[in-house]
Amino acid sequence: MFRVKFMRQWLIGGQPTTFPLPVFFFPQGFMTGCLQTYARKHMAAIDGLGFEYEVLLREPEDITEGPEDGVFLYGLYMEGAR
Repeated sequence: MFRVKFMRQWLIGGQPTTFPLPVFFFPQGFMTGCLQTYARKHMAAIDGLGFEYEVLLREPEDITEGPEDGVFLYGLYMEGAR
């Protein structure tokens, strides 16, 4: 139900400030779309781009503005970390 509610809100209210990664059936497609958006904005070759991650110590609902480039994601899980 959260998946449908999130997608409906995105459709009606515009791009959200944060994205819950588990709502996407194919998250790799969403991430590729993020790379394409950056490549088009900065006239860069998508083949030369990669991902960079930074862990934020804030709750998603506390973030009021999205980044200038990229996206804020939540719902990622780490396995096997020490």
